Amino acid sequence: MVVAIIGFIIFGITFSNNITSNRNNISSAQQQIATLQTQLSSANSQISSLTAQLASSNTQISSLSNQLTSANSQISTLTPQLTTAKSQITTLQNGLSAATTQISALADQSNTVNSQITALQNAVSPISGIQTQITAINTQLTSLQSMITSLSTQISNYSTTNNQTTLFTSQSISQNANSQTTVYTYTPTYAGVIYLSGTSSSATGYIRVANNSLGTSTNYPFGTGTAISAPVTGGYNYSIIFGNTDSTGIITATIIGYNFASSTSTTNQTTLFASQSVYQSANTQTQIYTFTTIYSGTVYVSGNSSSATGYIKFLNNTTGATNSYTFGTGTTINASVTAGSSYSIYFGNTDVAGTITATLSGTYYHY
Repeated sequence: MVVAIIGFIIFGITFSNNITSNRNNISSAQQQIATLQTQLSSANSQISSLTAQLASSNTQISSLSNQLTSANSQISTLTPQLTTAKSQITTLQNGLSAATTQISALADQSNTVNSQITALQNAVSPISGIQTQITAINTQLTSLQSMITSLSTQISNYSTTNNQTTLFTSQSISQNANSQTTVYTYTPTYAGVIYLSGTSSSATGYIRVANNSLGTSTNYPFGTGTAISAPVTGGYNYSIIFGNTDSTGIITATIIGYNFASSTSTTNQTTLFASQSVYQSANTQTQIYTFTTIYSGTVYVSGNSSSATGYIKFLNNTTGATNSYTFGTGTTINASVTAGSSYSIYFGNTDVAGTITATLSGTYYHY
């Protein structure tokens, strides 16, 4: 009995402990359930959020799908255009290659043209010099034509019996290179001027008037349509010579010569000025004398200058024409003058620095 009671007590105690344990287990389970319910609630919230996000994603996917469809459509459209563009690129590359070849060919042609231009420039240089010479010769011819006109006027006014003597007419000459021929020799009775006119086939022709008595001579260029005048002194022997300065070739000339002189040594001679002293600064000129001619004739200016840069200038105040002559030590120059014209005689200095001196005398002969 006691054992039964003890056993019952032990069973009761064990049962009580089991109830306590179960209660604890239930409480723990309830806590876990509460936790799980909280987690389930949170999960439901996350599911709701994810569902919303999924709906939004589905919308985005639908939009992207539409964009992809549009992109595929654009790709389908652009693919032929890309093919066409590639074809155009190929064509342009071929054209560029051809253009490069043409550029290379043009560069070669440009180099050739530049070489030709250089050659032409080298060729033009002497041509320019020749052109300058031609221009100078034309200027001389114009001046000489004026002289011929003036001489013709003067000759028509001269008395054939008193002051004009024909030395020779239409003297024809064939002149070898670098040689000369004596055309005429004579001794004038009175002071005067030799007038020579005519033609030459080349500008290399010249006239030399030689004073055989003194052993001096003066050369005058003699081209086509040339007319020159040379002073002569009574009682001296003179030779008129035609020459050719060219180094090769033969030239021809036809020359007419006249001698004009006063009938006496004093009647037609007028002293304009004597022993006129001049001090001339660089690049300046001074008027020495001014007069008006009554008759046609020649003015002689003689004297000396301290420098070869000195010159004499004749100005025809009536026509404005000028002629300048180099004037060095022991120089004598002559200039033809026309009746009724006013003339001024100047002395000048072409030097760029320094003062030069000169002593001058001037004589006028008329016929």
